[in-house]
Amino acid sequence: MRCSWFYKGTTDARYVPYSEAVAEKLEEEYKHGILTGEWHRRLVLPSGELVVMHGPSVMVHFLQTSAADAFASSPRLSHRKRVYRSPTTNYMNANQKCNDHLVLFVHGVGHNRYENKNQTTTRPRVVRRGAAESEIEDTEPGHVDHLLLLCHGVGSACDMRFRPVEEVVDDFRATSLQLIQSHYKNSYESGAVSRIEVLPISWHSTLHSGENGVDKRLAQVTLDSIPRLRNFTNDTVLDVLFYTSPVYCQTIIDTVCKELNRIYSLFKSRNPSFNGGVSLGGHSLGSVILYDLLCHQKPMGNPCSDKKHVSGAAGTGQHTVSYPALDFAPDALYALGSPIAIFECIRGVELLGSGFCLPTCKKFFNIFHPYDPIAYRIEPLIDPQLKNVKPFQIPHHKGRKRMHLELKDTMARVGADIKQKLIESIRSTWSSMWKTQPPNDRQLEKVVEEEMEKEQLAEENKEETVDDTTEVTKEMLGKLNDGCRVDYVLQEAPFEMINEYLFAMSSHVGYWESEDTMLLMLREVYCARGVPPDNCLPQPTMTMERTRIENVNVIGTDYPSTSRGGI
Repeated sequence: MRCSWFYKGTTDARYVPYSEAVAEKLEEEYKHGILTGEWHRRLVLPSGELVVMHGPSVMVHFLQTSAADAFASSPRLSHRKRVYRSPTTNYMNANQKCNDHLVLFVHGVGHNRYENKNQTTTRPRVVRRGAAESEIEDTEPGHVDHLLLLCHGVGSACDMRFRPVEEVVDDFRATSLQLIQSHYKNSYESGAVSRIEVLPISWHSTLHSGENGVDKRLAQVTLDSIPRLRNFTNDTVLDVLFYTSPVYCQTIIDTVCKELNRIYSLFKSRNPSFNGGVSLGGHSLGSVILYDLLCHQKPMGNPCSDKKHVSGAAGTGQHTVSYPALDFAPDALYALGSPIAIFECIRGVELLGSGFCLPTCKKFFNIFHPYDPIAYRIEPLIDPQLKNVKPFQIPHHKGRKRMHLELKDTMARVGADIKQKLIESIRSTWSSMWKTQPPNDRQLEKVVEEEMEKEQLAEENKEETVDDTTEVTKEMLGKLNDGCRVDYVLQEAPFEMINEYLFAMSSHVGYWESEDTMLLMLREVYCARGVPPDNCLPQPTMTMERTRIENVNVIGTDYPSTSRGGI
């Protein structure tokens, strides 16, 4: 929406914006032509391609296959792009006239040469200055209440569809607006609240590419066998090992801090009236990076107490890293599927203690899915007594528990189906491995029932160890989240309880599409502003407009802030 220069895609009719750097050069060239009347000049882009402005409404983009002159006979011109400019600034005099639409037939010297020598036709291009306002959808309010910066975890892909952080953040932003319009409908319509801006923070490409990137070194030592699996490992899992190295940890920390300051400064420059707060969010390893960065900021008030280590005060090389300073003090840190606790254990931290906190950040939320294999609890590191206290369960965004009451009437049938499938699996495995006749069904059924009873007994014993009657006090929770609960667990979906191992990996990357996670953040943001959620029925036509369309029909419930609901 801020772009001023566009070109028409060669394969579809979409408007593709130029980068800001290219747009500035095009604007300078356009202004030069308007003020001096000098046109037909060639502007060489950083990619080696050319843009020729024949007039204020006649502009052509040439895609070259070489860096030579585009009008010479040696290079091949593979395509031409149609260039558009959004006329935010008018350099023309009052007596000058500008055509709104023009059909332009462009030809170069000779024919347009393609890889196919038989195809030597030159196509006419329709060029138009400026994009019609109706072509840019105004889908969100202009005013921003709060800024949320989200840092990705290992790898360049963030979910099961292998989308980068920029795309999953778009979903998160759209989800936040939909929840505001449903749970804060009255405040939204009255103008008391507007929206939350969610922007991505990326560090993966800086670590892996460029002169100091690790991809070149990894390529020298990587085996040629199973290339896809090895490339996946190099791109994702090894990021954890690189972060434990002081050399590459410094690169990652510097990149994240620099990007946080850059995005914050850019956002402030483009939103000079913004007076809201800023929060940070990190997924997986990204939460560890933000946590370490915030731990080493200079305190604004009383310093936080030191951690208690098993031996000494040094961790696994982290003391050799120089941590830069942030240009702002965040209101909260949201850790999604975070291994912070296990990193602290590896570094030799025995206890964080009730006096531990983030010097410049008062709030900290450790949000996780119950089946996430990468997530760990933080509260037992603050006070060992909290080990036997369940994490606070995040309310469902539809105003009800997501627990599986609808399955209670059919659990007998579900249990019988599971038992039968286990029997069939055992019979098949027995025949294939031992090449003998398996035991009869009655014997197999008896074995399966005994194992299921053992599993059920183990679950019951596990639940008995959790003491729900323990009173959680602010003294036990300490300063990390300003005396409030730190661990927050999402509610699993009904189908996920069938096999928690099957949904383990999807649960680790499912936070980007979690309405419950975003609603927790919204409650914290607007509770600090004194704006409670509505206690009314939203419009029945409201839908979650993300990558997929879902029926929401949200029933708002007047829950207090979830960070205070557990005590």
